[in-house]
Amino acid sequence: MPWCDSCAKYYAPNAMRPDGTCPTCGRSLATSGSLRAEARALGVDDPTVVKKADGTPKAPWHFKVMVVAVSIYLLWRLVQGIEWVVHRL
Repeated sequence: MPWCDSCAKYYAPNAMRPDGTCPTCGRSLATSGSLRAEARALGVDDPTVVKKADGTPKAPWHFKVMVVAVSIYLLWRLVQGIEWVVHRL
């Protein structure tokens, strides 16, 4: 992650200016150029976005974990709701 010494702050690659400088003070950030150069060499527009073979962005792993966790939670709440209705009858 690019670090700006004068601002004492980390910047995400998409938070920097297109030329790889700090958006606050304008200093050139050390790792920004190498990261963008690697991305250009690989033919990737944004180095922070992982894409599938057909060019569409992939969902991050933590999003998939969250979907599974929410599904399990909602399934459990459905079971509890059915139990509640059955015991009320």
